[in-house]
Amino acid sequence: MLKGARGIRRLHRAARGPYRKLIPNQIGLLTASSVLAASALWYSQHTTIHNDAPLPFTPEKKNLEWSGGFPSTQNKTDTLTTLVWGSNRASVLSPLLPGSVTIKKPFAPDWLNDVALRDLALHEDHAACVDARGDVYQWGEGYASRTLEDGPTRTLSGKDIIKLQLSNNRVFALSKSGTIYILDANASKQVLDKPISTWWKFWASPQRLDFAQLTPQTAFGWGEKFTSISAGRDHLLALTSTGRTFSCPINKNANVCGQLGFNAPSLVSPYNVPKSLASSSYDAATSLGPATDRDSQDSDDSGIRFCTTLYEIPILKGVEMAQVTAGARSSFARTPSGKVLAWGANEHGQLGLGTTSISDVITIPSEVVLWPTRSQQATTRCLDVSAGGDLTGYTIERTPANDEATIVELLMCGDGQWGGLGNNVYSSAQVSPLRVKTISGLVEYNDATRRRQSIPLRSISISPTGHVLATLEPVSGDRDVHAWGRNQDYELGNGKKAGVSSPMPVVDASNGRLLLQRKRAREVRDLEGRICARGIEVEQDIAVGCGCSSVYWRLV
Repeated sequence: MLKGARGIRRLHRAARGPYRKLIPNQIGLLTASSVLAASALWYSQHTTIHNDAPLPFTPEKKNLEWSGGFPSTQNKTDTLTTLVWGSNRASVLSPLLPGSVTIKKPFAPDWLNDVALRDLALHEDHAACVDARGDVYQWGEGYASRTLEDGPTRTLSGKDIIKLQLSNNRVFALSKSGTIYILDANASKQVLDKPISTWWKFWASPQRLDFAQLTPQTAFGWGEKFTSISAGRDHLLALTSTGRTFSCPINKNANVCGQLGFNAPSLVSPYNVPKSLASSSYDAATSLGPATDRDSQDSDDSGIRFCTTLYEIPILKGVEMAQVTAGARSSFARTPSGKVLAWGANEHGQLGLGTTSISDVITIPSEVVLWPTRSQQATTRCLDVSAGGDLTGYTIERTPANDEATIVELLMCGDGQWGGLGNNVYSSAQVSPLRVKTISGLVEYNDATRRRQSIPLRSISISPTGHVLATLEPVSGDRDVHAWGRNQDYELGNGKKAGVSSPMPVVDASNGRLLLQRKRAREVRDLEGRICARGIEVEQDIAVGCGCSSVYWRLV
C-alpha cells in the first residue's frame, strides 16, 4: 500500500512520464492533467489510503534448492498459507529473510506454501517445526550461521514426532509412541565424531545426528507412555497417559525456585534435586545444601546428557493430572476435575495464589483458588493453564448458582508491565488472577439447541517477552484471533509499536478480521516439497515467540 500523499505523488509521476514523450508540448499539460485526475479518481475509489500505513513488504525469493523445486502456488485460492509478523531477529520467523527485518503486519512467506505442520516452536534465537511426516526441522542463527539461500535443516527424522518444546539450548521432541528425544539447539554440537551404525540395521544409513532419549526413573505400567511435555527456561515437565507427573532438570539452575517439585513437605531446603546436579550419576535423587554448595559442583550442564532421567514428582504420586505446563521458572499441574496446583517462582504473582502466599518461591505444589469471592453454590473449574515467561493464564468454566448456562472466562496473573494482563492494567506483579473482560463471559445463540451458550476459548499462547494471542471458537463461524501485551517489535500485528492492554482483533492484509479456518486440504507437502497427503483435514493454529507471532496450518 502506498504511503499517504507521498505515494500519490509517486503515482502521479509514474503516470506523467510517458505522456511527455508522446504528446506535443502545447496540449501535453492539459492531457496529463486529465490523466492524473482520472488516475487519482480511480485510485481513490478502489484503494483505501492510510496516512500511517507501513510501506509494502516484499516477499522473499523462492529457493528451489532446499524446497525440492516445487512451483509457487501463491496465486491459488486453496493454498495453505502460513502468516508471520513481528521481529525476525536471528531469522527465527523466516530463515530466508535478513535477521534485521521487522514485519509489521501478517505476511505470508512462500517457503511454507501448502505446508501443514504437526507443531511449530519459536524461541529467542532458534526455531523448529515438525512437518506432516513427523520429521524435525531447525533454523535460526542460534542453530547455525547461514546465508539467506539456506532454508530449514532436517535434523531428527524417522521418529514420528508430534510435539516440540524449546529451551535456550535444547530441543525436546515427543514421538507418537511416547518417547522423548533431546538434541542440542546448535548444529555444531549435533555432529557425531563417528557415525553410529548397528549390525541389525546394515541396510540403513548410519546415524549422524547426536541425540539422546529421556527415560523415566520408575517403570511404566502396561500401555503407559508420555503424552505431553512442557519446557521452561531450565526445567522440563512431562505427563503420562495415566496422569503421572515427571520433571527433569535441563541445567544447574533447574531448581533455584523449586520448580522441579522434588521437595517433600517435611523438607525445608528448596534444593532437593536429582543427583545429576552434583555428579555424572543420574540414577537417584539427593538433597543438596544451600545454593553456594550447589553452584560449587563440577557437573557439566552444557551437554544433552547432563540429565537423561525423568523423575516422578514425589508429592504428586497417586494424584492423577490432566495437564502440565511450565512457565519460565514456574510449574503448573491441572487435575481432570479442574483443580490447579502451582509451584516455583512467584515474585510477580505468576502462580496466582493471591495474598495468602507472599513468598517469592513456592517449593511445594499448592492449590490455586480461582475466584474465591464467588458464591459457594457456584462451581468453577479450570479448563486450561497457559504460561509464558512470568505471565500465566487460566481458562475457567464457571456455572453460576441457579443457572444451567456455563460461562467461560480467562484469568491472568503475573508480570503485566506490558499490558499482558489484558484488563487495561499495567502492573509488574498481579498476585490474584484478573479477569480479561473483553473475551470473557461471551455468549451466542445456538440455532440447533435454541439456547444461549458460552463462546469458548480455543487456545491461549503467551510469549516469554510479554504478549498474548488468544482464539475464540464460536459455533456460528470461524475463529478470530485477539492479541494484547507487549508490542515493541510489532508482535501484535497491528502495524503499530505501542503496547495494548486489552485484547484487540488481529487484522489480515485486507484490514479485515483474521479468522482461523478448518478445511480439507487439496494437498499437503512436507518441507522438502514432496506431497505427503491429499484431502486431509487441517486447521489453523497460533504460535508465539520472543517478539514475534505466527498462524500456521496444523494437521487435525
